[in-house]
Amino acid sequence: MIRLEVAHEWGGLAADAEQQVVQAVVSGDVDVAWVGTRVFDTLGVNSFQALTAPLLVDGYALQQAIIDSEIPDQMVNGLGQVGVMGLAVLAGGLRRPIAVRGPLLGPPDWQGLTVQTFRSNVQADTIRALGATPTDVGPTGRDAGLSGGQIHGFENSMHIYSLNLMHSIAPYVTANVVLWPETTVLLASPGRFARLSDQHQRWLRDAAADAAAQSSRLASVDTGLVADACRGGARLAAASAAQRAALREAVGPIYQRMSQDPQTKAYIARIEQLKTAVRADGDLAIPAGCTGDSPLGAEPSAGADDPSIINGIYRLEWTVDELVAAGMQRQESRDNAGVITLTFDNGQWGWSSQGRWSCLGTYSIMDGRFLRGGQRGSLGGVWWPGRL
Repeated sequence: MIRLEVAHEWGGLAADAEQQVVQAVVSGDVDVAWVGTRVFDTLGVNSFQALTAPLLVDGYALQQAIIDSEIPDQMVNGLGQVGVMGLAVLAGGLRRPIAVRGPLLGPPDWQGLTVQTFRSNVQADTIRALGATPTDVGPTGRDAGLSGGQIHGFENSMHIYSLNLMHSIAPYVTANVVLWPETTVLLASPGRFARLSDQHQRWLRDAAADAAAQSSRLASVDTGLVADACRGGARLAAASAAQRAALREAVGPIYQRMSQDPQTKAYIARIEQLKTAVRADGDLAIPAGCTGDSPLGAEPSAGADDPSIINGIYRLEWTVDELVAAGMQRQESRDNAGVITLTFDNGQWGWSSQGRWSCLGTYSIMDGRFLRGGQRGSLGGVWWPGRL
């Protein structure tokens, strides 16, 4: 039997949290972990860059074709240079441009903005190529920046966007532009893995392969979330064919630089080959009434209304099945089911689960709407909407 003890949010909400996870595996503090493939080009490993090449991997069927191909096994071979071993690459949510003031359609919409993306050289270069300034602040800084006007947009999946209720501060989503997917790699400590028996090693590899085989199906939840996001005030817009072509032209220099690496060039060519053989399923259908200006307003600001009007202590209870039905993974649901306590006190909020404070932050009220501001702290590894 292999027993895994899960430690949530290693590295907390820091901008370098994913780098910290990799280092924890290298040092042996962590035996097995998962981390976004995006971060490895900041650690000197470029073998995963093709997965976040801008506008290339733009559908769940294509992601799964990549996962099922020879590409992941070849990519993980490069991890030895940083002192970890890769068990599998998993598909993730398709990440789209999301903004505060209006949809990001063609390159002119990006000009002069500050856009948050998680730490990655390719992703930061893409934001610059589109005309914006990238920032890799963590989730707390991102949310505070969106609320305060210092950050104007970010990239994320509909799953995280909807679960985190982020439409309250950034209501505009581009429905038919996928910047990249959130692919992840399962890592293991080479020394710890070598000490396992042959049978235990097979179990771990088989479990990783099974997770990879099912990952696209589990990640493909976007369509079911659009209607709820629209009812909450989100508004979707579709880029025109000309705008999409302009985006591709703008990121051309990114491909020129990436193609200087023969391995990355070969991966991109292989992915383009796979792309011709699968259905295109990345564009979101826009429901009626979900276009145009958001009723939430373009630029929320703190202090417009008295935050004390909702002062008090509120409790609710949700079950594992209710959280799964809402889109959370079952393991996360087990961790978060039970009684939740929310406290609002003159612009300060607190969230606790099972009697332990897990998150603190700020909020404001504007035109009768609740706007969540910055967040700080995470005790006990409890999930809070708005984190990733």
